Amino acid sequence: MKKLLLLGSALLLQLNGRAQLQNANFETWESPITDQIGSNRPIGWTRTNGIAGSENYNFYHSAASPAQNGNYALRLSIWYSYDKDMAKQVAPINYRPAALTGHYTYTDNQVRIDEIELDNATVSVKLTKVNPATGQPEIVGTGLLNLDAAAEFSLFTCPIAYVSNEIPDTIEVLLDCSRLDKNENWKQVVPLSTSGIGSIFTVDNLMLTMSLGTSNVAISRIDAYPNPATADFHLPNFSGDVKIYDMTGKTVATYQNVTNKIDVGSLSSGIYLISLIGEHGNQNLKLVKR
Repeated sequence: MKKLLLLGSALLLQLNGRAQLQNANFETWESPITDQIGSNRPIGWTRTNGIAGSENYNFYHSAASPAQNGNYALRLSIWYSYDKDMAKQVAPINYRPAALTGHYTYTDNQVRIDEIELDNATVSVKLTKVNPATGQPEIVGTGLLNLDAAAEFSLFTCPIAYVSNEIPDTIEVLLDCSRLDKNENWKQVVPLSTSGIGSIFTVDNLMLTMSLGTSNVAISRIDAYPNPATADFHLPNFSGDVKIYDMTGKTVATYQNVTNKIDVGSLSSGIYLISLIGEHGNQNLKLVKR
């Protein structure tokens, strides 16, 4: 009997170690679900717009229905030139998932800034582990995926690229309805919809997976140079988006529609993680900045 109990405990620990994100299908909400604007929040998720202090608010939209799976999904959007919703979850983890998958729709994603342009939704994943010597979290792996318009629920896969062999202790997932930054150009944003609501990003049925599946294209490694760098950092034959993190996991720079190189001259001296998001997936590079 004692052996059976020990085996059961070990199995339970293993299953907990492989546990998915909390409320990843958005079925459970903190408040009774109503149609009232700004009254609801899904359990396990916080709302942010990228500015400190915005986490205390509920999401603009109530639980979305119909969903891809179950009764409800999460709906995020921008509205007028006032604000936007992002959904964030930070959770413990003790394994190395290969990807985050889910289903989404994305509609009304035309906005006017200086001219009419298409918006993109993004899904990002960040895995960190506390360094016992410093007490600070350090990047283990990241994933970032840009999503285009989709009128019907469509499957997405956000691959995670690892920069070390460590087992992470924390995962952060961020769902963003717009590539536009609330800190920078928000007052100039005008949704084209007459309702003032735009870039409507509906997400459901998230899952961390241990395999990318057979449909993913292998990523060619990029021989970036120079490293260490002082100004231009060359990325031969690369085109896409780039995010730069310091080693605590803080985003310090974002570049969109990059072709072949980025300028890192404004970064302070130190070690950084560069996440490259290209046509066939993403990969990570370590950069030493002089």
